[in-house]
Amino acid sequence: MTVSKSQTKPDFLIRIDDLTGPEIALLLEEHLADMNATSPPESKHALDLDGLKQPDVTFWTLWAADNEGQGEQLAASASKRARRLATMLKTQIVCL
Repeated sequence: MTVSKSQTKPDFLIRIDDLTGPEIALLLEEHLADMNATSPPESKHALDLDGLKQPDVTFWTLWAADNEGQGEQLAASASKRARRLATMLKTQIVCL
């Protein structure tokens, strides 16, 4: 599935991820470390990599398309850009 401003070259690729890539493991590790450092215990609601690999869990990733339409991972952060991308991803999933 792609999200695009033009018909010829997608801007973003949205994928159901199998969680085998090292980029995803690193992103999840950084997210969990940040959450553990900054969130109160009652606000920590996240699965680790093994938890996300369970058959009843679907994990979506958003990738920036390169010149050939292939994906390059977009790392999430607390920035406005990350929030916009998360909103776009959520909209795509809901539209399915």
